[in-house]
Amino acid sequence: MKNKKKTWGILLIVLPVIGLPLVLTLYAIVSFVGQGFSSDSQALITTFRVAKMIFGLLGLIFVMGGLVGIPVGIVLLVQSGKDRPESK
Repeated sequence: MKNKKKTWGILLIVLPVIGLPLVLTLYAIVSFVGQGFSSDSQALITTFRVAKMIFGLLGLIFVMGGLVGIPVGIVLLVQSGKDRPESK
């Protein structure tokens, strides 16, 4: 049980911290590449808009996940440390 709490705690802390910059970088790349296409190709423009919307929603999920996940992860890590018997 202790090992599961520690694993979930680390995951809840690390995932938003790594995921948000990754999503923001992908959003910036898609925005930059999408601006390079002419307005003649409506299908490509629509594809880039949808991709930007998906990355925006993922960013929102990572921000909300960080606000909730980081404190919960800290609590899980502290609880996993309390489960260990103290050796004297």
